[in-house]
This record gives sequence, structure tokens and C-alpha cells, in this order.
Amino acid sequence: MYQRVVYVRENRFFHYGMPSRRRNYIIQRLDSFVSDGGAKYDVKLFTIEHVLPQNPEKGSEWDQLWPDQDERAFWLNRIANLVPLTRKHNSAAQNYDFATKKKSYFQNKGGITSYTLTTQVVNEDSWTPEVVSERQKTLLALFSEKWDLKIDPSEELNDDEEIMFHLAIRGCNASGCVGNDGSFIVKAGSTIARDTTPSCQSSYIEIRKNLIDNGIIVDGVFTQDYVFDSPSAAAVIVGGRSANGRREWTTLDGRQYGKVVGHKIERSSRNGTKSYFQSGGTGDKAA
Repeated sequence: MYQRVVYVRENRFFHYGMPSRRRNYIIQRLDSFVSDGGAKYDVKLFTIEHVLPQNPEKGSEWDQLWPDQDERAFWLNRIANLVPLTRKHNSAAQNYDFATKKKSYFQNKGGITSYTLTTQVVNEDSWTPEVVSERQKTLLALFSEKWDLKIDPSEELNDDEEIMFHLAIRGCNASGCVGNDGSFIVKAGSTIARDTTPSCQSSYIEIRKNLIDNGIIVDGVFTQDYVFDSPSAAAVIVGGRSANGRREWTTLDGRQYGKVVGHKIERSSRNGTKSYFQSGGTGDKAA
């Protein structure tokens, strides 16, 4: 059994400015991890709010608990400082002190909350940088366990660092990165869709079969990193249907391959690294 562990920087994994649908999905999944399964997520009512307010008043309790402006800015949009709520709550309570905010903003009239993540915050006595820091570690550890992620808290992204893209269609769960001259590398441990659709070209179906026959894919899982001519070719093989890889491969924060890499012409590698299509069906490992 091959285990796929995705390495990702914390600020690439989640940030408040990502598309709301993806941001809400991540918070909902996190809440489902810590709940008993009883919560219901109504997209029409679901919203995400800050515990530490975005604009605390000068001289307020928040201003006293968080005197360092840089520290406040660092933690403001972290996942530990965010809670799921329903839109029925009064937005005027956003800047209340912590005790009042818990009672008036985070709880219903019966003194209960709709979501376990919010209940956890309600049970805290205070909301200080130390509390938020520990909560962040706990939540990221939970994601690491449930989603096979290795989250790096570093903020720096080196120029030569691999940007990971992900694809989850028709039951597949794959990761990959940019190769040389427009090629795309699907990482070991990625899983493929069980079958193909009528829209999948026969040539790709044959390639899929050969990858399985040659042991590149075993029980629906890539046993090694593998180079494809383009992200689209990789997406078709992985998803088992026609696909535009420049749109369908995305980073964890929702950015499409085509927008991250740029509108480059997808072409075969010219530096000696062979893909499946160039090797006549035998396939080579990614370097």
C-alpha cells in the first residue's frame, strides 16, 4: 500500500483571501473532523468570522491583549482565529470583548453553538496570542493526520521550490508538479479514477492500460513519480475522461495551473527526459 503525503507551506494551504467556496469547504471539513457528525452545513447560512476582530477599537480589551500590531496582523487570518457561524448572528457584535462576543455572537439563545470549532473557542477563558498559537498547532496537526499533509509553517517560498498541484475528480486523488519544457510530473502515491468514460480517447485508454501492465500504476496507485508531456495528458490519465489540465490541476488554495505557471506552450521535453509518449510506451521515472 503506497501512502501519498503532500508537503505544503502553511500560508499556501489556507489563507482568508482564497475563494470563499474553497475557504468555507476547508473550515467545514475541519469542523467535521472534530464533531460527532451532527452538524449541518447550509451554504446559504454558513459564514466564517474572526475571533480577534479585524479592526479592534483603540483602548479596547482586544487592543490590550494584542498590543503588538505585527503579531495581531500575523494571527488575524490564521485558521485558528476563524470560527464558523450562521448569518443570523448580529454583525454589530464583531468588536465586542471576548466574554461578551462568546455569549452574544458565537452562541444561540439556548447557549449552544452550531459548530464544534466554535464550541471550542467558547470554552476558552481568554483569547491571547499564546492561546491562538497553540490552537493553530492543534488544528494543523489534525489536517496533517486526516489529509496526509506535511504542513511547513515557513512563510518563505524559494524560487526553485516545487509548487504542488492537485486533482480530485471521479474518485481520483492525485498530486503533481511542473516538469521541464511543459511536462508534468504526477507524484508517487497519486490515485486514479477506477474506470474511463466514453469521452476518454482510445489512445489514452491504451496508455492507461500500459502503465498498469508495466507496474507504474498498481491497484490504482502510482508507484513512482511519472512524467507526462503536459498537465492535460496527466489529467486525462488520472481522471479517466477528457480534461483541460491547465484548468483542472489546482493548488490547495484554488489557483489553476494555467494561471500559476503562465500561458506557456505545452511541448515535449527537449533535454533528454522522456515521457511516456516519447518512450514508445515503456515509460521513464521522473528524475
